[in-house]
Amino acid sequence: MNTDLPLPSGELHVWFVDLNRLAGAHGMGEDALSPDEQTRADKFVHLRDRRRFVAAHLALRELLGCYLGRPGRELAFAIGPRGKPSLAAPADAWLRFNLSHSQDGALIACARGCEVGVDLEWMRESVDADLIVASTFSPDEQTEWAALPKKARNEAFFAGWVRKEAYVKALGEGLGHPTQAYTVRLESASPPALLKDALQPGAESRWRLHGIAVPEGFIAAAAAPPPLKLQVRTWVRPRVSVALPAN
Repeated sequence: MNTDLPLPSGELHVWFVDLNRLAGAHGMGEDALSPDEQTRADKFVHLRDRRRFVAAHLALRELLGCYLGRPGRELAFAIGPRGKPSLAAPADAWLRFNLSHSQDGALIACARGCEVGVDLEWMRESVDADLIVASTFSPDEQTEWAALPKKARNEAFFAGWVRKEAYVKALGEGLGHPTQAYTVRLESASPPALLKDALQPGAESRWRLHGIAVPEGFIAAAAAPPPLKLQVRTWVRPRVSVALPAN
């Protein structure tokens, strides 16, 4: 099969998308979206948020189309029992992906033949990190959190959050996997790691967490089985990319 983008079996590709840049000048129109995607887009109250959603999903279609060697508007998606999307056509099942977007940025992770998860967050100051840590983080994460200097806690909170989200998105379980059941390393300066999962013994050896280099103000992580080699790129405009350093 001829494709515009090769995806070797030993690589994990993660793409950063500038949604503001794509929102007004994308290669495909909104009619390329499925009826479900259009319905979801129409639910946004603010036009800016709607445009970002549309840009993220058009970018996803175009990127997957480049890997598959056909127009992105032709792709059909299926939704798993806990909400994780996949490509519906059996011939496309080898291409696994995950999408996350926050503010004016999006991340798309792609791999061959194995599940992946990715999460991107804008590090806002207004979040009540203490409350969220106490109610959703594991006991070991809460202990690590309490030992951190206060000035380091906001970034550690977001580092932990994206690592936890990337892992459960890779599992395809979403909120069905209790957030207090598994533990990741919180300190943002330390290499990301899944330390344990009480519901899946040995998960720490089956999954690897990656820090993703993203523009200032964002923080991101990806999850995939080892030993995939991480390749981080930015999607500048349709079919054009620039390499970013990997964390």
